[in-house]
Amino acid sequence: MDIKRTVGIALGIATVMAATAGDVAGQDDGAAIEAILDYSLVDNILGGQSAAFLMALSEVVGPSVDLEAAGVATVVAEEFAPERMRDDVVGAMLQSALPVVVGEVSEMLRDGAIGQVSSLLAEYEPPESLEAFVDGLQREGPPRERVELIASLADAQQAAGFYLLLDERARESAHEVAAALTGGGSPEYEPLDEAVEMEQLQRGFQFAIVSFLHRYRPVDDELVASATAEYETAPGQWYVENYSLALAESIRLAALRVVERVQ
Repeated sequence: MDIKRTVGIALGIATVMAATAGDVAGQDDGAAIEAILDYSLVDNILGGQSAAFLMALSEVVGPSVDLEAAGVATVVAEEFAPERMRDDVVGAMLQSALPVVVGEVSEMLRDGAIGQVSSLLAEYEPPESLEAFVDGLQREGPPRERVELIASLADAQQAAGFYLLLDERARESAHEVAAALTGGGSPEYEPLDEAVEMEQLQRGFQFAIVSFLHRYRPVDDELVASATAEYETAPGQWYVENYSLALAESIRLAALRVVERVQ
């Protein structure tokens, strides 16, 4: 798991989506989803996908293809442009959107505990980096009750699966682009076996707990518990699951556009 990329994703998912300005009633689902995304860090997450995908592609093709000289890096930057990927995220979320669910999610993010958490996090700048925070944990950790609350929140957000899903979708898509570049001469994609997948999920969950402990310090225990309960509702899980799947789908679609241009 790429630590720098994972840190970015962790901070993105830790700063949960805030509410839309004004009532979403009367908006179509696409506009409502756009409004939700406006107050998330989805653009920050998407902004790093071009470089991350190029790195994944480089690992697959190795030195056999100079991606810069071949113009592939430019194509990747264009097709992984955040605005294009955001359109893909909205389109993917619309596939499973029901007006009542989208409305409930919007209300929850605007007026519920998750919205309150978002407001606190938007105003909070951690006094030290995540790396420095980890060093401090080795000297003195937080109370066990706090760790358990944060772990429940990370579990409700399916944080470990989020990291792994995006990483694996990028890796699989990189193999597809590599095959187009080399005429099928690159290594084939091999899914993670069950043991490796479970290990990575466990590591991802542990990392999520640490990153959430770092980011959620201005949020008291009661509010963390309330936000967790909202994530565990049916609308909350619809949001968590479909947001993750939509981001993964945006990676796949961007990679397919690259394939069409480099074949």
